[in-house]
Amino acid sequence: MPNQNKYIISVKDLTVAYQENPVIWDLDFYAPEKTLLGIVGPNGSGKTTLLKSILGIIKPTTGLIKIAGQSYNRSTHNIAYVPQKSSVDWNFPTDVFDVVLMGRYKHLSWFARPTKHDHEIAMQALTTMNMEKFAHRHISQLSGGQQQRVFLARALAQQANILIMDEPFVGIDITTEQLILELLQKLRSQGKTIIVVHHDLTTVKRYFDWTFLMNKKHIALGATKDVLTEQNITQTFGSSNLLTDRNLYDSI
Repeated sequence: MPNQNKYIISVKDLTVAYQENPVIWDLDFYAPEKTLLGIVGPNGSGKTTLLKSILGIIKPTTGLIKIAGQSYNRSTHNIAYVPQKSSVDWNFPTDVFDVVLMGRYKHLSWFARPTKHDHEIAMQALTTMNMEKFAHRHISQLSGGQQQRVFLARALAQQANILIMDEPFVGIDITTEQLILELLQKLRSQGKTIIVVHHDLTTVKRYFDWTFLMNKKHIALGATKDVLTEQNITQTFGSSNLLTDRNLYDSI
């Protein structure tokens, strides 16, 4: 593994087990600054587990994780997280604006209330996602694409340098997909680092500068044009599924 100090996020020898069954083992991962990086692998390959380990949500069995050279507890203010939509309770009694305002809580001291400035930042984030007219609507009344826009607006309101997203393009409309993609590219140009769990191989080359292929362990990591080879894809997904179709290799 390259020098960990060169990367904004580095993961060394990560092993995670659920009830003594390894989900990830001896995995190395690293992310350069100012990069749009996709984490790609089949269902059950440990992609979400890797994210949750980086975020301190899951305690690894073994491994060393550094964010800008520090632990997550020291870097929490610098990371914004957009979870899978399926993991969110959309019936929670709150409206769109309050969800986005939650992105400001890490900037507040204990028992402090959001300021006028915090409210302005939250509204600007909603405006960026073209969701300002839904500010006072209950989140359960939104479409899947609108819900994803709201959670991305919450991440924007946090004003973090690292954005981590879990399957943001699942179950959304084409308009929202294009809006999110353009925003991520803009954030990267502003110096942000964006890490995205993704499942659609046909769009990986169009979406990401770097790609990490994994299937419970490290398969390949680097510039997308170098990583997406027939050998790496077959090693990640297996040779007996749709990836044996020559047309798919040609499309990527």
